[in-house]
Amino acid sequence: MKKLLLGLALVLVLSIAATPAAASGGFDRSCGDQVGAMGAPWTGLQADNVSCRAARNLADIYVSAAYDPPFHNWKCREKQLGPEDLKVKCKRPKNGGQRLKFFWGA
Repeated sequence: MKKLLLGLALVLVLSIAATPAAASGGFDRSCGDQVGAMGAPWTGLQADNVSCRAARNLADIYVSAAYDPPFHNWKCREKQLGPEDLKVKCKRPKNGGQRLKFFWGA
C-alpha cells in the first residue's frame, strides 16, 4: 500500500511539472472568423493572453487600409502560404506578453 501511494504521488508530481511546458506553445482562446467582410476575410483567429474583442479589432484593422505599424505596440509578421493566402502572427509585450494569429486571403 505504501509503495502504491508513493508511486501515485510520483506520477502526480511529474504530471504537474510537465503541464506548463506542454501548454506554453498553445493559444488560450479561439476567436472565430470575420463575418460580413468586403473582400478577403480573416479566418481562424486565435489569441493568447488577450481578449477576443481586442484580437478581432486588431485583425479588422490589419486587413483594412488603416493598419500602420506598430498599431498600439503590436508587431505583426506575415507568411505567404499561397498566391492569395497569408498567415499573420502578431505580438506585444503588454501584460506579460500577448499574441494572436490568423489567416487572411481568398
